[in-house]
Amino acid sequence: MVAHGGVVHSVVSGVLGFRGQARPWPIGAVVNTAITRIVVEDGVRQIRVFNDATHTAVDRSDPGALLGLVRHGESEGNVGDAWQGTTDGPLTEEGRRQATRLAGWYDGLDHLYSSPLSRARDTAAVLGDAHGLRPVVREDVVEMSFGRWEGMTTDEIMERDGEAFVAAFRHDLPRGETGETFVGVGHRMRRALEGIAAGHPDARVGVVSHGGAIRAFAASLVGLEHATRQRLALPDNASVSHVRFGAEGPVLVDYNTPGG
Repeated sequence: MVAHGGVVHSVVSGVLGFRGQARPWPIGAVVNTAITRIVVEDGVRQIRVFNDATHTAVDRSDPGALLGLVRHGESEGNVGDAWQGTTDGPLTEEGRRQATRLAGWYDGLDHLYSSPLSRARDTAAVLGDAHGLRPVVREDVVEMSFGRWEGMTTDEIMERDGEAFVAAFRHDLPRGETGETFVGVGHRMRRALEGIAAGHPDARVGVVSHGGAIRAFAASLVGLEHATRQRLALPDNASVSHVRFGAEGPVLVDYNTPGG
């Protein structure tokens, strides 16, 4: 559907549930020719991609730090359907190719940060080589911890710990009892990213992190509760989501734009 910026902005705001709230809304203006994908499954409207204008130059004219949140490339845990969390694990060959493709078109970074996990650090290393940057590791942009469920598949968790699994996702309890909550990760990421932005005003900064952590932050930013988190899709491997930290606070410029 080819429409207009105000129409797309209004539809997205309706899906996220803040169309009736006072402005400014925490999402950026829709860029000319940008693509937004909304999928409806089982009665739930989900934003898969917002404001994808990767075929155009990223606007650097607005004041404030522009942070590009990159999900690492495909990892062996992703392929095996394992709940990786803070457990380390390497990229697959496809994950390395995704990182290379991302580095081939993503330009203009001034600084680069990475989660301490190797799947993020290896993605950041490829991106850093393309920009002449050495990634700085930050512990506070790591993936959500899944406690005792780490390394297990969904089927294994359901078989061994089904009631606790259902309860955790119904009430946002710590995953695997000793892990983190979705809301807690969102707050952690927001503190981390606000700190990075404050240290680099008006710069363009890459932050290589993880799907769950990025979605938790984005959900927190646009005001989604744990119960409504599914309105935002999990970012794809090697995708980029931009957030600008300006005078009026952080604004989600785009979300889950194709990277690799």
